[in-house]
Amino acid sequence: MSDRPGDPPPEPTPQTADAAHAEPAAPEPAPAGPRKEGRFRVPHTLVLLFAMIVLAYVAPLADLVGVTRQVAVLAYQFGDGFTNILVPTNAVLIGILAIAGVPYERWVRFVLPFMVKVWVLGSIALAVAVWIGYS
Repeated sequence: MSDRPGDPPPEPTPQTADAAHAEPAAPEPAPAGPRKEGRFRVPHTLVLLFAMIVLAYVAPLADLVGVTRQVAVLAYQFGDGFTNILVPTNAVLIGILAIAGVPYERWVRFVLPFMVKVWVLGSIALAVAVWIGYS
């Protein structure tokens, strides 16, 4: 058997003929662990650990002040979520600003009016949650 151009293709053997007419094999099952291809995974274990530590202190403070624990968790979530768009320690924010070529000071001047409105609305939402006894 040679691989020179112009040679006729090799004759099919019984094994190759059977393989050509056989049904395709079933796909292999996905691995049990997390898939890594095509996904960007953000490690959040440290964030969850920090939240558990902080909320362990916030819950008794909420009881002491007289608000429900659910309102305390809501306040924590508002504070965490609303500041992620502004703080310079957020690596994703700084990375996006670097890719876009926007200086951080310019970003703060742009986003600060919006953030003030969000903080006011969040404060109103927290006041309503306390008022209705959100639990």
